[in-house]
Amino acid sequence: MNIRVLDPPSAALWFAALTDALPAADDIVRLVDLLAPGSLRPHLRIVAARDGTPFGRLAALCDGECITIWNPSFRDHTGQEDIREAMQMMTRRATAARRGAGFAHLPIENRPGDDLAHNDLWLRVIKEEGYLETCIYQVYASAIDGVPLPARPLPGMIFRDVGSQNSGLVKIYSRVRSQTLQQRHADRDNPRGAIDRMRMVGRGIVGAAWVIACLNGTPAGYALANLADEGDFEGTSAWLVDIGCLPEYRRRGIGAALLGEIIRRLKAASVRTLLAAIDDVNLPSLQLHAAFGFQPLPGRHYIYRLPPEQR
Repeated sequence: MNIRVLDPPSAALWFAALTDALPAADDIVRLVDLLAPGSLRPHLRIVAARDGTPFGRLAALCDGECITIWNPSFRDHTGQEDIREAMQMMTRRATAARRGAGFAHLPIENRPGDDLAHNDLWLRVIKEEGYLETCIYQVYASAIDGVPLPARPLPGMIFRDVGSQNSGLVKIYSRVRSQTLQQRHADRDNPRGAIDRMRMVGRGIVGAAWVIACLNGTPAGYALANLADEGDFEGTSAWLVDIGCLPEYRRRGIGAALLGEIIRRLKAASVRTLLAAIDDVNLPSLQLHAAFGFQPLPGRHYIYRLPPEQR
């Protein structure tokens, strides 16, 4: 290989990988804190350099279920071959770390998305390293103006807004995710953190439609949608960031009632397109969304989970 890896001992080197300027002293203190190891911080960070000059940086973390590699960042005008070698080095380091820790069964997960730079090259490198794609979730979209909605809610059902304190959502989320066909990591051990991250999708919680469905006074499920600005669609769009029913209430039409209520609220907010990311093995969810006009968007795949090489 023509490039080498610099293990970043400081935030300054991590920062310098993408810029010729060094941060101010106060910024270095802040960056050091951000880069400190921890459950939500990258556990493996490398800076790729040619002739001693950094040109890119890559990171990964292990959350107990998989090793997640973030989409790498590179300086403008970096050559494709240098990017490829840096990606290869990162993949091999993650593999070696996994083996060294005795977790040869632990999958490596890639979350780039086709809308981020170098996605095709990144996926090609990972596959060249002996990994196989095993799980994909795809983005679906529905032009909600013409979607027929249920004429009325189910008997005994009311919808309650989720308040700023999550209003019981944490407990419901944990139970929904305890039995799910979703293969993506749902952060079941940290439901508050998962919900906080969902609040940041798109425009965030401002103007969002977050509801809990109660059947005869008992919470049965939830649906969460955030307004967004998706450049590929005219007008205001929104993301259905999550929807779920408690296991004992499934297959009773609650999911359809929830999605219908969300679409009613979004129409009132002049939303024209609703997007959702659905695992390709989650057939009940796919069927529910198809009934509300959701169609897959070509090429919009976001997670590629790659198991240990079979050799």
